[in-house]
Amino acid sequence: QRCFETNVYGTYRIVNLIKKSKGSKIIFASSGAVYPSSTKSLTGSFTPQPDDTYGETKRIGENLIGSYLPGRYKIFRIFNVYGPGDGTPHLIPSIIRQLKKGPRVKLGNLRTERDYIFVDDVVAVIMKELAEESQGSIYNVGTGVGSSAEQIIAIFEKLLGYKIHVTSVQEMRRIVDKPRLVSNPLPIQRDYGISHFITLEYGLSLMIRNTKI
Repeated sequence: QRCFETNVYGTYRIVNLIKKSKGSKIIFASSGAVYPSSTKSLTGSFTPQPDDTYGETKRIGENLIGSYLPGRYKIFRIFNVYGPGDGTPHLIPSIIRQLKKGPRVKLGNLRTERDYIFVDDVVAVIMKELAEESQGSIYNVGTGVGSSAEQIIAIFEKLLGYKIHVTSVQEMRRIVDKPRLVSNPLPIQRDYGISHFITLEYGLSLMIRNTKI
């Protein structure tokens, strides 16, 4: 219900306001969740096929914008954002919260791959769009590197210098959990002049420093 209220009804109201204002445009923060799992690295031209409520509400939001504001929008399908101060129950913040209590961590699926992009890189893309618009209307915002929970734990162990004991808990596993969801970064790097993204190891080191594990 909250997803629909925010991503569908909320978007609809904003779209109507923009439609009445000449020259106004919208940058819509969509999600990689609009895609199905794929062994390929995904571009913005890949057909959306969400398999959960969140992804479906983002797809509907995209369709509302495309229908009501032709030529007056930019859609960024953002993949898994992480960074200091993240209070969500997502994977990386959950690991950090647990590590603050000790070297034992309980997680769900350990081998599903996601494309983790540092929040500063997402902000940089949006700022570039505000400064100088690109020609495309839909872009994926991700690094092109897929990482599993196992791999992320290994990076934490390297950075912290100690062994982390991980337990995969059945009740923490998602009912719908795509095996792999990774962006193809080449279109957005080309059109926005981005030479590289912050590596996951460096991004996690910044989070460790910020949270003082």
